[in-house]
Amino acid sequence: MNVTLAPFSPTLLPKSKSQWRMEGRGLRADAEPVSYKHAHGKRVPLYALAQTTRHCPYTIARNYLVDLFVGYPDRFGYTAHRSDGPPLTVMKENLIGSVSNVVERGFNYESCSKGIRFGKRVAESFHITAGEKTNWFVIDLDNHTPTIESTKAHLTLLEQLQAAIPRLTSLLGIKSTFFQYRQIEPTGIQLWVVLKNKWTRKRLHQLVREFLVSLGPELDQQLRTAGLAGLDSIEIQPTTHLISMVGCYGKEVFTTDRLRIRDKRFDCIGLYNHI
Repeated sequence: MNVTLAPFSPTLLPKSKSQWRMEGRGLRADAEPVSYKHAHGKRVPLYALAQTTRHCPYTIARNYLVDLFVGYPDRFGYTAHRSDGPPLTVMKENLIGSVSNVVERGFNYESCSKGIRFGKRVAESFHITAGEKTNWFVIDLDNHTPTIESTKAHLTLLEQLQAAIPRLTSLLGIKSTFFQYRQIEPTGIQLWVVLKNKWTRKRLHQLVREFLVSLGPELDQQLRTAGLAGLDSIEIQPTTHLISMVGCYGKEVFTTDRLRIRDKRFDCIGLYNHI
């Protein structure tokens, strides 16, 4: 297909599908490559602006969240439909299509309730991890078997952690924070943190651990006495293990306010605007 390009302009240069996606645009159904480039040992097709269409605000927000938290992993996980079992791992090479295209379907809660089919699998929710470098992390604040004592200690932990966020911001360069927790009984609460830059996962977790321990021995003792994890044992993710995708079916997300379900879908626009 021969295409005559307009005079040079950075915005009109042909781009890959992923590059157009980052600019909030998708390819038309009849789009054919106008040229190619070589990247990471692969021949990547490029497309002209005229071969794209502008995504709607929801799709732009959804794609941003998927690109930020999912990326291009070699594996991901899913919870089988109507199952209380642990997440099942899927390797990328055993998947037809991209991981992103599968995981993004988990934002549609109507689809989740019916079961999301991909291949022979039927999923209710999805789980992710991160590479050796990441610009986000999660502090997992569990209180799975609450008592009066553990609930009081857990609340104290949340209050002190929230108050110390400015100190963590100056340490790591935080872009935004939000909480995710289980519906009905918020016994499992996760503090999600998005950073301005990428860090090696090992160094990032080391600094976060030092920050948690710095909250002090008094809080640490209160947590342990209540049967909760001490400050040196609170789980920090992502690791090589999987974690529930943000906006996961059955979870609530709280930014400055609780994000509401809109049109039977997770409020991707609300979280996108917050980040």
